[in-house]
Amino acid sequence: MGIVIGFVLIPLGLLIRGTSNYFWGMVRVFGVVAITALLVGLIGLLIAFATVDPDTVGERTQYGNEIVDDGAFVRAGTMHNFSYLGGIAGIITGGIAVFWERLRLSNPRPHQNLPPNAT
Repeated sequence: MGIVIGFVLIPLGLLIRGTSNYFWGMVRVFGVVAITALLVGLIGLLIAFATVDPDTVGERTQYGNEIVDDGAFVRAGTMHNFSYLGGIAGIITGGIAVFWERLRLSNPRPHQNLPPNAT
């Protein structure tokens, strides 16, 4: 998902003007993406713990190998699938963060709006 996220957000980040603004703005944007993906993955894990019962999962084999803890295997798979959802949610929240950075940097702070002769 990292390549997909970067493929979408890096060009979108060019809306942030200035080299330094772009760099630090994108650091913040990717921080938002990482936190979003982490939270969605953790929500997926919590849902898996709430819904997956090791007694009802049944025995599983994967690639010819017997799985030792079937419940944990299904929980990990659920968290893995939710991480894709987290990546998509991260693209959305990251896009919103890019536009927020653009607005934040295009609106100067109030003390910067003083006329040149005012001190």
